[in-house]
Amino acid sequence: MSIRSICVFLVCVVSTKTFSAENFSDHERFCALQPKVDCLTYIKNRLTGESVNSLQWYKVKSYEFDYYFDYSQFHELITAVKPYSEQTNLPREFKSQVYYYYAKALLHTGNKKLAKEYAVKAFNELQGIFNSFKNPIRLVELANLQNDFGSIDTALQMLVSAERRFGKSKDPIFHFELQVNKGNVYHAMGDLVNAAKSRKLALDIILATGETSKIIVACNNLAYTYQLLKEYQLAIEYNLKALSFKQPANFNISRTKLRLAELFWLENNPAQAKVWLSQVNPSMLKRAHTRIYKKLLQALK
Repeated sequence: MSIRSICVFLVCVVSTKTFSAENFSDHERFCALQPKVDCLTYIKNRLTGESVNSLQWYKVKSYEFDYYFDYSQFHELITAVKPYSEQTNLPREFKSQVYYYYAKALLHTGNKKLAKEYAVKAFNELQGIFNSFKNPIRLVELANLQNDFGSIDTALQMLVSAERRFGKSKDPIFHFELQVNKGNVYHAMGDLVNAAKSRKLALDIILATGETSKIIVACNNLAYTYQLLKEYQLAIEYNLKALSFKQPANFNISRTKLRLAELFWLENNPAQAKVWLSQVNPSMLKRAHTRIYKKLLQALK
């Protein structure tokens, strides 16, 4: 995702009046409770089984937001989040999620002005939550907002601070998100060497959890950084590694196959480039990748 920026908001019910954070509560872990059912279907089924606006309902609803965000379904995310964007009497954690996901989705769909308004709201909510609970992942989320909507330098400073203050945390998701976001910031700065180091650390951390969608995204991110560094064989290796995992439902692998076609072309191996390009579904590509696809089609005639 990096991809998307992978920012996971973590929520659980700890009493009848509070909605606080836990270490693991992204949609992937939630759906692992019922692996035989499609994740989104499972989430929606669970929502219908909870009392609307109960604390448990808010918790499950947050998994729905996380699902749409992880799979870059930004229009669906806007539809899901918008009804809550003006509500003030929401649990604080849920409200911070609403603001954050709404800001990110608006940014990805081109509404930068409104996105920034909600980014400010999300930042204020998250800052307050961090001040109250000292949850380290909040610093990562705050840095993510700075990277997307504010200062890259400030984002890096916040991430370095989070690493220094909470480096002994045993939460792999915190360490994964920390390294993912450091990789994104270094990438934005043009420091590809450090971006590769952070993205390799992120991959090593998430491999131990077995969370497939995050592993695939981490492989893709690292592969792309190696491609920009002209380490083409390493880029091929990590793209192939991404494809070696069972693809979750709704996961778009056309970009990975396009990257492989491009890499083999760069490696002067047109035969393999054609093999991978033939497996790409162009309808699944965004505009920038469509341009690469058309360029390769022309080059490999």
